[in-house]
Amino acid sequence: MNSKSRYPPSLAMTFTREQHSACKDVLGILKVLTEWIRFRIGDPQEAGAGAW
Repeated sequence: MNSKSRYPPSLAMTFTREQHSACKDVLGILKVLTEWIRFRIGDPQEAGAGAW
């Protein structure tokens, strides 16, 4: 874990490369779903901007 973590060392977790990749994939899916929901509820300007 890098030294700029916002969590204290006692809470630091280490991930394998595979776990890290899986987390990135899930975050990407959540981003797409968020944009789709924003578009569906009628906020297309926000849908394109993204929250990330």
